[in-house]
Amino acid sequence: NGDRPIKYINCIGDIETLRKNLFINTENWTPFKNGSLQGHIMEEEKDTCLSILLSGLDPPEFARYLKDIIEKLGIKLNVVHGPSYIDITQEGVDKAYALKTFSDKMGIKLENITGVGDGKNDIPMLKNVGLPAAPINAISEVKGIIRDKGGYISEKPIGKGFLDICKFIINFKD
Repeated sequence: NGDRPIKYINCIGDIETLRKNLFINTENWTPFKNGSLQGHIMEEEKDTCLSILLSGLDPPEFARYLKDIIEKLGIKLNVVHGPSYIDITQEGVDKAYALKTFSDKMGIKLENITGVGDGKNDIPMLKNVGLPAAPINAISEVKGIIRDKGGYISEKPIGKGFLDICKFIINFKD
């Protein structure tokens, strides 16, 4: 479809190039070793990005390694790490971009949208919504943004935190 703001074909080709260089799969943990970096990696299946789950690897160090590979391959991808994962997305496209695209198409102002996130990759989105929210397991930088914007931080983690946030939104009064 020609009106898609995200150029999936280019991004998916770049992600496939990176995937082939990492020898990664979605079925099993793959041993990884490169100098002092060693542990296991596994791909989490997603449609528009590459998410790599890490075991025994330092996320910031592995992110630097991936950025070097991406630069050497001459492809354009963005690398963001969380506490135990790496998300690799199309350069210039993040959750804030997607939400803005959705907002424009639906005619809903960003200040009337709630964004929920817990990691570094959620920060641009959380800065742009009217009500940012997070489960208790969110990183401190995310919690700081939410507090600064008067958002909601659940006392529960992960999925239970998300459910708690949904209940908060349903009962929210201006």
